[in-house]
Amino acid sequence: MADSFLNPADELDAINDILSAIGEAPVLTLGDSSNVDVSNAQQILNKVNRMVQSKGWTFNIEEGATLVPDVNTGLIPYLPSYLRVQGSGSANTYINRQGYVYDTANQTDVFQGSITVDMTRLREYSEMPQCFRSYIVTKASRQFNMRYFGDVNIEQILGEEEAEALMQCNEYEMDYGRFNMIDGDAFVQGVVGR
Repeated sequence: MADSFLNPADELDAINDILSAIGEAPVLTLGDSSNVDVSNAQQILNKVNRMVQSKGWTFNIEEGATLVPDVNTGLIPYLPSYLRVQGSGSANTYINRQGYVYDTANQTDVFQGSITVDMTRLREYSEMPQCFRSYIVTKASRQFNMRYFGDVNIEQILGEEEAEALMQCNEYEMDYGRFNMIDGDAFVQGVVGR
């Protein structure tokens, strides 16, 4: 899968976790195209991963990243791992247009020099903190159950596990994020600026 964020061993473990959540036996390989459950679990896992990571967390936000254009064309490739790209300290928003970074403010994809951006980047499974790995697999397991099996007992158990995993992710953010009530709050900034 081109969109995969897992190495083969991690992906097999994650898929087996999803299958075990609904009471299915683990598989030894992901290459068996006849197993529809494995294929469906892989699709849901990758979708949930992108959805969770696209929110932006301390482990996948890069502030002040530099993107350099090709010297001949002035184009900057928009990599598949870019989930969100915004001008650093500016209102410029960049989008993916035909595989290249496109500046929506200046309506161009040709850049004269490098640009500095704040981006949310898709991270490999092995690069993510454990709480996010658990959250993604649990959320994917819950969606897998809801779509293909609909067992309400499993739904309830997975819902509780998902809520616990999300709480651990939020605790991680509070512990490792550089949050500052003075800098990060627009209301407080307005009061301070008076």
